[in-house]
Amino acid sequence: MKRWSVGVAGLVLAVGAWLCAGEARAAWQEFTSEEYGIKFSLPENWDVEVNTGESGKVWAGTSADESMGFLLTIIEDAEDSPRKLFRNFVKEIEAEVDEDTVDMEDDAVVGIATAESDGKPVMAIVGAGKEGRVSFLFMAASDVDQFEKNEKTLSKIFDSLGTLEDDEEDEDADEEDAEE
Repeated sequence: MKRWSVGVAGLVLAVGAWLCAGEARAAWQEFTSEEYGIKFSLPENWDVEVNTGESGKVWAGTSADESMGFLLTIIEDAEDSPRKLFRNFVKEIEAEVDEDTVDMEDDAVVGIATAESDGKPVMAIVGAGKEGRVSFLFMAASDVDQFEKNEKTLSKIFDSLGTLEDDEEDEDADEEDAEE
């Protein structure tokens, strides 16, 4: 009897670990733009569209189950501060920002907002930033009811946004560490 319960407990733990590791095992694809010097990652099974507009490039996409989406807009030579870009963007999408979540730095602003998309309430991680001559607006959103479930993935997408310059600095630091 004892051997049976240990075996079942081990099986339950193994299955639980396998299920929890699903996100870690899920393949992610990286998008880079040499032109704008940026990169970001999305789960491999997301549908992605890239369009070039008047002010720059726009990447938009949705998860396979359409419970999450993202939008990245690049604005070339924008003179507005990240704070002004952020405020204008949330005003444009008619979002209510949870002021307790807003984090403002000199070159980036991030906050959580609630808005409507196709008549449904969504929650989004919204950000605006500036890196050299390029400014960006970024939004990772989910249906309000599923936001908590999807927040880890949305945050991972949002956190993946970086510059190609960051990669070069990381490579230089790795080379320096290897030499020591």
